[in-house]
Amino acid sequence: MTHFFTFYRKKTLIHLCIISGFAVLWVAIFELVVLMWIYGVKNVSRDFQLMLGSSPSWFWKICWTIISPIFLVVVFIASVVNWEEHKYAGVIPYPDWAHGIGWGLVALSAVQIPLWAVIMTIYYAWKGKVGQVIKPSSKWGPGDKEARLKMLDELGGISNNGPFVYENQTMESFHM
Repeated sequence: MTHFFTFYRKKTLIHLCIISGFAVLWVAIFELVVLMWIYGVKNVSRDFQLMLGSSPSWFWKICWTIISPIFLVVVFIASVVNWEEHKYAGVIPYPDWAHGIGWGLVALSAVQIPLWAVIMTIYYAWKGKVGQVIKPSSKWGPGDKEARLKMLDELGGISNNGPFVYENQTMESFHM
């Protein structure tokens, strides 16, 4: 039982945070790629304009699309390459099963984004609508009715697939 509690000591928590950092970097890389390259920097800028009243400058657009993804990939690769098995108090190596649990937890959280991307692509491919994977639903947009109408007018609307295209019913309770 004493060995179980050694995982909660300060040094071990630092090691667990280092291992969990792999998953955080992985998710951050996917987030930037999906937002800036798939959804598009123009759409993100338009969303900023709608929400804040001003579009981000060219500096932020370059950082979000080029510099940050490259930096995160370099940090991720350097972290993986330079990773070494940690030792308790710098002397006693942790058992292989403990490292296996740590890497299993990293894999469990890191695999979610690509796994669900593949599952949804297969699902929509089966239905014959692969383009629907990255297309927003008709409910997408601001909850405020006036802002939603303004946005849809500027974008030329989202295809009318149902009776609530211009109404986001989930947001009406917030009384914006």
